[in-house]
Amino acid sequence: MGREHGFQRPAESFAITKAKRVHLPDRLFERRINNFRLFLVSKISISNPAPVERGVSEVDKASKSSAKLLKAQNAADYHLEVELKEPSDQQLPREVFSKPNSVNAFSKRMVNEPVILEEAEVRDQQGEVISMAVLQDMVSKAKQNLEKAYCTYSKFHVGASLLTTKGQFDGVNVENASYGLTICAERSAMCSAISQHGKHEFRAIAIATTSPHDTWAAPCGACRQFLVEFGDFPVILTNNKDEKVKIIKTKELLPDCFCPDDM
Repeated sequence: MGREHGFQRPAESFAITKAKRVHLPDRLFERRINNFRLFLVSKISISNPAPVERGVSEVDKASKSSAKLLKAQNAADYHLEVELKEPSDQQLPREVFSKPNSVNAFSKRMVNEPVILEEAEVRDQQGEVISMAVLQDMVSKAKQNLEKAYCTYSKFHVGASLLTTKGQFDGVNVENASYGLTICAERSAMCSAISQHGKHEFRAIAIATTSPHDTWAAPCGACRQFLVEFGDFPVILTNNKDEKVKIIKTKELLPDCFCPDDM
């Protein structure tokens, strides 16, 4: 058929070879080939050749589709950015300290206010009052244990004194080069009591730290879960810049906790 209309089939391969020789980009190269093929088809029309409308290659369609998608994505990103910048009425209010370099980024809410230890009445899980002499001894030992802490990395010393029905047990934080293996003072004291006497009742625990701030440092989340495992007993928090203490129950430290009662 090609010879009857005065041209040779190799012409197409010649055009391809020529296009490749000038190193055209892939999309432009394919577009040129498609246009050339359309030209050939128009030449070999047998009767009443109708003018062939220049077609749109699949590459062109894909390019236009990609452009539309990119435009829609940019518009969506713009609207999302505007929404994020605009304040929402549904956002929960947060009480943030306006003081620069504050030790707290957000206000810390404690259930109980600081009190003078000598004026406090502390009761254990059975409702029995713990004597003032024992409470003072617990606070004193917790502060003495600060020197025993192994905190090579954080330099943050923590000491604890746990009162149980079997006596008092000391605890300090023991850090590790693999930070996740660090043991807190609270858990250290509880493990000591359990390892020596097995499971028995915990009455109260006193905690001291070397925090340079005017704050009553509370146990971390892991220690709160560990504490509540053994009941709802008083936790005595100390402050290096204030003689007052904060006394709070374990289940107040971790409200709606997952505990043995749920098992």
